[in-house]
Amino acid sequence: MEQFRVAVLGADPGRFPALAHFARDIRPLGADRRAAFEEILAAHLAQIETQVKTQV
Repeated sequence: MEQFRVAVLGADPGRFPALAHFARDIRPLGADRRAAFEEILAAHLAQIETQVKTQV
């Protein structure tokens, strides 16, 4: 849950308007939010890529 909160706080409003909107309700955690968001996003994309390659 904590990683999700950090990721939402780092969401770019231009690319992820819904996340950025809801992030206003979450208190800052003092973490590097943008780096956490990018790391979590990269992990999810890597998992999707792996799943796609195994289905082909």
